[in-house]
Amino acid sequence: MTFEPLFDDPGKVDLTGIDWIVVGTMTGAKSRTVKTDPGWVYSLTEQAHELKIPVFWKEDLVPIMGEEMIQEMPDAFNKVLEEQRIWNNQKSK
Repeated sequence: MTFEPLFDDPGKVDLTGIDWIVVGTMTGAKSRTVKTDPGWVYSLTEQAHELKIPVFWKEDLVPIMGEEMIQEMPDAFNKVLEEQRIWNNQKSK
């Protein structure tokens, strides 16, 4: 599930059945008028982590959240990356 752009407080979110959340902010021309509050990002992150759901903060949050970004991947995504790595290694032999 993506929360992008995050332009309002989402409050309590039902994350039932969700395996991963991605959080980002408004980019482009409207980015000057639409602001993301760090509290909203932390709230979503805490809600997801309580359910052991990985969270990925997009790079556009760096100016808001700082350099220490949370960029977790779901197990299924990591498995695909591992399969790709194995396939690429076999292909290059």
